[in-house]
Amino acid sequence: MTTYNFVFSRIDGFRLDAAMVVEIVSNLRTASEVLAAFQAGVTSWVDTTREGRRCWIGSSEDLNIGDLSGYEGDPDLKQALEIVGIAGWRCVTSLSVDNHVDYDKHLVDESKLKKTTENEQL
Repeated sequence: MTTYNFVFSRIDGFRLDAAMVVEIVSNLRTASEVLAAFQAGVTSWVDTTREGRRCWIGSSEDLNIGDLSGYEGDPDLKQALEIVGIAGWRCVTSLSVDNHVDYDKHLVDESKLKKTTENEQL
């Protein structure tokens, strides 16, 4: 089994609006196969179960990972995912605009460093 981490993100214009890191465990070979199987399992759950249909309708028929995150423990969803090769999944963390930091943010404040010359070693 391999654990795959996916970042589901929503970009509004040029800025991150929301993101969720989801861990999916599967014996499938590639991330794209895992994501396709995940979608197939969720589709089957929506198509064949009352709770899945309720989730679909509650999302205004626009089901995304934020909507699905409330159903991590649903036994019918678990079964639908197992049928397509997904051994487990969980939402690791979610991010909002309030705690978004640019990936390239410099983490060293150069003004606080001791001044050294290029040839000087620590």
